[in-house]
This record gives sequence, structure tokens and C-alpha cells, in this order.
Amino acid sequence: MGKAKKRSKGSSGGDSGGATTTWDSAHHSLRQEQQANKRYKKQQQRQEEGEGEGEGKQPVKEDKHQVKEERRFKLTAKLTHDSREKREGAKLRLNITKTQREIETLRERLRKWDNAEEQERLDEEERKRKEPPKKKGRLGPESWKLKGAARPAWMVNEFDVRYECPHLKAHEKAREKAKRVQNLLILYKGKFGQQFADNDLSYPYRRQLLALLMQYGLLNKEAKKYKTARTALLECLDLDGIQHPITNARCHLMRLYLQVNRPQSVHELWNTRLSAAGNQETSVWVLYSVALVEYIRWNDFGESTRQQAEQALLRAFAGNPLCAYYLAFADFFHQYMEYTDDIEDADDPLGQAIEYCHDEQMGMWMGTEGALQWVQDTLLRAKADFDWNRRLEMIEAEQKANGEDDQNGEEEDEEESQEDQADLLMFVGMFRTTMEMLEANGSLARVPPAIVEDAKDNNQQSEGQEKKDQESEEGEGSPDDSD
Repeated sequence: MGKAKKRSKGSSGGDSGGATTTWDSAHHSLRQEQQANKRYKKQQQRQEEGEGEGEGKQPVKEDKHQVKEERRFKLTAKLTHDSREKREGAKLRLNITKTQREIETLRERLRKWDNAEEQERLDEEERKRKEPPKKKGRLGPESWKLKGAARPAWMVNEFDVRYECPHLKAHEKAREKAKRVQNLLILYKGKFGQQFADNDLSYPYRRQLLALLMQYGLLNKEAKKYKTARTALLECLDLDGIQHPITNARCHLMRLYLQVNRPQSVHELWNTRLSAAGNQETSVWVLYSVALVEYIRWNDFGESTRQQAEQALLRAFAGNPLCAYYLAFADFFHQYMEYTDDIEDADDPLGQAIEYCHDEQMGMWMGTEGALQWVQDTLLRAKADFDWNRRLEMIEAEQKANGEDDQNGEEEDEEESQEDQADLLMFVGMFRTTMEMLEANGSLARVPPAIVEDAKDNNQQSEGQEKKDQESEEGEGSPDDSD
């Protein structure tokens, strides 16, 4: 029954003047219509004041449940203290902690690697995988564990011939294991990503450790914990080596040092770790970062010479000449190259050149006074040694060969490979067209004025070096004493 409501005035009749009336559905509908009309009038007033447009609308009866949901949503948003940035930061910290624990567990496992135990573990996993699923029900006697007096005599009494001391047995196992244990972190340092045998059980776990170190370094870099990121990337670089690397830790280290404005660290990284005799570096992130730092050390601080800076730049040209032309005529290329934002983590020389010249590294080149002009002058003096057209023809030939090899694959794989091939060939065509336009307007035929300046600088440096040698000979005495 509905709740009765007493009225002191306006009763329907009776001698007492205080009769009661019930609150039925008609009163409830009338109340809702009045509230809806009231809200509509307020909305009309706000619209007239300029907050919205909605003149001529009829009063609409709103859903009570919808009104409650909107009110609850506004209240929740007001009481929520964590913004979107804080939630993303919490997820990032959670991933960092999870990755760190996985690294510590895997590093300890590789530090005490035992092939026999790993083989037993693999056999056990294979047995469980092939074992049919057990039926649900009561376990049989084979799963019972005897305790107390129910155990056989040889497990309880020492005088039994079949008794085996668990302590001596564990000691023998530990002694045998100590002979088999290897520290793979030291054994495979510098070649951690290489596979030396088909039955190498540690190869997948070594690759997994390198992947975790890369992930840990990049997560800390995103969280702006640069010191921890640097330590993880350096460890990955030391384990992976520079002869046959499978990670790009060195590239991310170069970008990290330039991002935090540490050019001296770039110079030390190249001289101490990456400038080995057998290292044939081709990454644009490494070579052109070193060239930029050498230019800054020569032009701004006087810690290097023009010859050293140009030697670093020519080494970068030899590694990727397409990036040299793109960097030297960056303004012209930015006008005619399209869809450059679609390139991510490219492996081919042209893709790396486009990605490098549209990343934060380009801002550093443009922010360094005279750097791009220096690149252009050096390239024009040595352009005969760096043929861009031959490099583009090599890329096209490689793409056509890959397309012919993929014809025997599945249809879906063929479609994906054709799309990737079409994209790369599209960029090759745009690059060739831009270079032909540069040749047409005479930009590549310009004679750089720095040739005469280089001769003067060489004469001044040779004269200064002769004076220093004379002073050193006069101060030190005979040349035999200098040794």
C-alpha cells in the first residue's frame, strides 16, 4: 500500500477538517513533470545567456535512472584523486618492477647454469605436455605418502642394508653439480646472442635476457630514470658485443646521451667500446651522432681538430650515404618526401635515413650552428665517392629478390610482403625524384668555399705543430731522453 499523507488544509470533506489522502501514481507523475519543466526552464535561461543554443524545444521528460548515472559519474570524477597521468605512471612502475624481477631470476639462473638439470627440466615439461589429463576422482594408493610406523624399515632404521643417508646423498649431488655448473655471463660475454650448436640449451635464455635488458632500459628511459636505463643498456651492450649484435642497445645509448646533453659520454662510448678494429658499424644513430659530437668538440670547445671531425663525418657517409644527402639538403627533402611518419624501426639504409632525419636527432643538427652547412660542404667535396643512385639500385634489386623468394609462401604473407615492398619502393621513387630535382637546380654542382679555408687551416696547424716540436726539443733535450 502507498504511504498515506496527511493534509491540514484543502481536505475533501468531513466534520473534523483533517481527512487524509493517499499518494498515488498520479501525484508521482505530476511531480516528475514539474521537475522536468523546472530543469527545462533553467536550461532555457542558460541558453539565453549564451551558454548554448536550443530555443523552440519542447520540455522532455528525462529518465530518472539516467539522471542518477550522470550524477554518480560526476561525483566519481570529482572524488577521484588519480589523474590519467598518475595511472599511466603507476602502470609504468609496475612493468619496471616486473621486468626487474624477471631479469634477476634469469641472471641468477644463467650464472649457475647446469646442462643436466636443464635437460631434466625440459624432459619433465615434455612428459607433462604429452601426459593425458587425469580423471577427476579419488586418488589411488600410488599417491599415498607413508608416515610414522607405516614406513618400511630401510627408511627408518640405520642398520638396514638398503638405508641411504639423505645428507650424504645431497652432498654427493652438490659436489657433482659444482663440477658441471658454468657461469654463462662470463663464458659468452660479447657473443651472448650467438648460437654455437644445434643442441645449445642456453641459447633461448640468453636471447631472453638480452630482450629483458633492452625492455628494462627503455622502460626506465620512458620513466626518466636515465641512470638506471644507462646501466641496463650498457650491460646489454657488453653481453651482446659489437661483432654480431642482435640488439640495438648502442643506438639507444647514443640517443640517450644526446637527449640528456652528454656529448662527452658519446665520445667515450665510441672510443672505448665501439671503435674496435673488427666493428663495421652501419647504424645512422651511431655514426652520425659521433660526427655531430666531433663537430661540437672541434667548433665549440676546441677539443678536437677539423681533420678528426671530417674523418668521423666521412665514416658516417660511408656507412649510409643516403642519410648524408638527406641531412645536407634537409629543407629540400622535407618539402617533397611524404608519409615519413609511417617508418618505424627500419632495417634498410633508406628507411633508417628517413627515420633519423625526422626524429629528435634532426633537431640537434639544426640547433647546432653551422652543422648542416658543414655537412653539405663536406659532402659536395667528396660526392664522387658516395653514389646515391647505385645504393638505390641495390635496394630495389634486394626488394625484387625478396619478392621472388616469397612467392612460395602463404597468401596472407604474400600480401603483407607486397605491401611492405610497395612502401619501400615508393620511398625509393620519392628519394630519386628529389635528387634529380637537386641536380636540375644546380645544388649538387655548387663548389663549397671551405676548400680554401681548409688549406689555410692545415698550414696554420702545421706551422703551430712545428713550433710546438721545436719548443719541446729545446725543453726536453735529446730525443732519446723523451722515451
